Amino acid sequence: MSASLKKKLHEEFNRKYKPEGKRALMQEFLSAWRKQLNTLEPSRQALQAILNSESRQTCEYRIANGLCHLLLNCSYDEWSEFSKNAPDNSQSLLSCPIGEQVVPQDSLSTTPGTRCWEENGTLNAPAEAPLERGKKRQRGLFIPNPRCRMVWGRESFIQEVLNRLDDPAELSIFSLSGSPGYGKSEAASQIAKEALDRNLFADVVWVTARQSEWVDGYISQEKQFEALTWKKFLNGIAHQLDCPPERVHQRLRAEKLLVVLDNAETAQVEDILANLIKMLNPSRALITSRHRTKPPYVRLIEIPGLEARWSSKLLEDEAKYNNISVIRQASNEQLYQMHQLSCGAPLALHFLAGRVFHDQALEPILSELKHASRQVETFYRFCLEAAWQRINVAAKNVLRYLGGVDATVSRAELSQVGKLLDLDLDAALADLRRWYLIEDVQDELGNPRYDLHPWVRSSVRGGLVEKWQSSLEDIDKDSYLEICM
Repeated sequence: MSASLKKKLHEEFNRKYKPEGKRALMQEFLSAWRKQLNTLEPSRQALQAILNSESRQTCEYRIANGLCHLLLNCSYDEWSEFSKNAPDNSQSLLSCPIGEQVVPQDSLSTTPGTRCWEENGTLNAPAEAPLERGKKRQRGLFIPNPRCRMVWGRESFIQEVLNRLDDPAELSIFSLSGSPGYGKSEAASQIAKEALDRNLFADVVWVTARQSEWVDGYISQEKQFEALTWKKFLNGIAHQLDCPPERVHQRLRAEKLLVVLDNAETAQVEDILANLIKMLNPSRALITSRHRTKPPYVRLIEIPGLEARWSSKLLEDEAKYNNISVIRQASNEQLYQMHQLSCGAPLALHFLAGRVFHDQALEPILSELKHASRQVETFYRFCLEAAWQRINVAAKNVLRYLGGVDATVSRAELSQVGKLLDLDLDAALADLRRWYLIEDVQDELGNPRYDLHPWVRSSVRGGLVEKWQSSLEDIDKDSYLEICM
């Protein structure tokens, strides 16, 4: 800021607030200053939203940040963090509208170590305080809920990863690598929860990269700009830790935290890991990716397909839960064929159960699948094409909508966007559930929402459902990596 502007701001502040000894917050002064300059005055709620948004390039934010540096010798983020955690009045600070946030004199002037106003009325930077400031967070709040009722056959794998995470001689970053539908996210979720149960970490932060398509082993070029960047990743961690981004590295060094990056193949993963590795110790990181991450500071752990006995257990459980009599009556040989054709991929087994549920026959489906090469993505295409040809129009529209968004969706949103009556929406959701195309999830408050498996989302978004081949023989079987031995 120019010297004349600094002088003007000092004079204005002293004239309006200092004589009466008010302990005005920066938002209040910002509002008054903007009025004096005859600028457009947004609503208090709108201004608060702007200042608390992830964007750091808005005019409003730069003004507020400049004022905080000028008058408080700290950034706006630091001031916000301090004001949120100020003792005795923290809740009122968060709930009061902008312009009405007057801090009681006693709450700041009599509290040692946390005041930012001296007795003579001059402004000082907030004193350093413990990172947690006595706050207690619910542990594991951001770990996603399981997609399946039961995680089959992963006990030894989960135990292996936990042992490595707890080994001080191990690397700080671990990558669960494997083909789509092998249950990487589900395994990571179980690992994170078990790690907290064993008190291996103080807490878990979880960031999911969702926005880009994964095409032939690379982020789709036209979607590169949407990939999760280091800055977005850092902001995601900061939000969960309830601290400014510039303090994330302090938190990761002060506490032993587990940082999870899910679906890392659709993120700028090399840049993210190169920055993250500098912050870890004692904290650790766990990523899931279809891509075999190669940096020397990353420990690669391949996630295999299920063993035959666990594939059978999964199918038998689905048959019992959904009353699929054909699978319940299947012979051991038929169950083993289903395991081989699916490569033991849990998603493929679920797709297969959905197809059998619809057709109420097993042998014709097994015969049809035998014509396909043993490649799991070819299998997925076969199952998804069959589902698309059989689901109703409302279900197709719901699937299209879910495929186009990067977040979970509520029932109310689906009903409003699709202009569906409750009965029609229920029928569409039931249709999608039968084919295992939709996932019932919950938000942080336990409210029901709907999601798609990343492979299903990328298939819908990439237009795959609109241009099916006439048969499996038309699919270019050489375009995928062979993953089953």
